[in-house]
Amino acid sequence: MRRALPGLAAACAPLLAACSLIGGGGDDGPFPTISPQSGMTGTSWRNFAFGAPSEWTTQDAGGAPGGAATDTYWSDANNATQMSGSQVGIQDCPTATGQRPNGTTLTAVHRFHVPGAGGALRLTLTGGQHGGETELVVWTPGCDEQLTLHIYAQDKADRIADTIIAKADPD
Repeated sequence: MRRALPGLAAACAPLLAACSLIGGGGDDGPFPTISPQSGMTGTSWRNFAFGAPSEWTTQDAGGAPGGAATDTYWSDANNATQMSGSQVGIQDCPTATGQRPNGTTLTAVHRFHVPGAGGALRLTLTGGQHGGETELVVWTPGCDEQLTLHIYAQDKADRIADTIIAKADPD
């Protein structure tokens, strides 16, 4: 019986992750939901949902009612930050600029498709504390909410970008 439990837990993990994404509680739902790919855990915030490698753990650095934490961090088994993310209100559609915070330099910009979104940019950054990162910026059709993911484990960026969805008609 004990040998079967890890296998059963692994088989049920995607179903449990998908169920945890349904709704969002309170007056702020329904949140967008995803069915995470194998090896990924889903995250659902007010207007966006996405997956992250399931071996990463999350830590919220503060909360925003009815939405994402102001900053959420994903760390690996060594407690090294692999990704950070936030959802914030905006007044205009985002654009890429050469000036970046934290000592990073913008070296490449690419648009990519996110279901339900008004637009999405993939920025390649060099320098800074992590030496380089991929920044994914996604916004709602009305340009009033923005998801930003800073991915320091750049080899995971494509896989994460492929999971992002947006709520087409945000509250």
